[in-house]
Amino acid sequence: RFIRVQLAELTGTLGVYPEFVLAEIWSYVTEELGLRVPVAARLSRPATAGGGTTYTLAVENSGVVGKGLTAEELTVELTLPAGATATTATGLGYDGVHPTRGGKNVAIWLLPILAPQDRQTLTITLSGTGVATTISEGTVSWASPAQGDGRGDSVVVSIPDGA
Repeated sequence: RFIRVQLAELTGTLGVYPEFVLAEIWSYVTEELGLRVPVAARLSRPATAGGGTTYTLAVENSGVVGKGLTAEELTVELTLPAGATATTATGLGYDGVHPTRGGKNVAIWLLPILAPQDRQTLTITLSGTGVATTISEGTVSWASPAQGDGRGDSVVVSIPDGA
């Protein structure tokens, strides 16, 4: 079932909608669509030192404490450039570098929970410098709360231009 609400109806005076209409809208948004946890992940520009290139990844939940949703069973993945080797990594839940079916190597962190206003800082250092150590993609996914279709949710890691 799908609720069609005209924009003109929403721009009217607040408080004129019967409770059953508001309940129907709430049910559609929370149960059928599923509420989203406001998770964001931002990769820093690379820092080079001692023959290595270090990236810092900030993963955060911008929800309101006491009211916002908590993400659970998070998987953080950063795809390493071809031929790059991770020499060190820090942060809760670092699980190592694993190959994908597509032949790429992915650094993985497993986070049990990310509550509203929580922030995890993860780092990875790749051997070498320059283009061969440029991380160009990553994702953060979580199993719970699930979307309306029962699948988990995810966001793409924000990567600075020229990183």
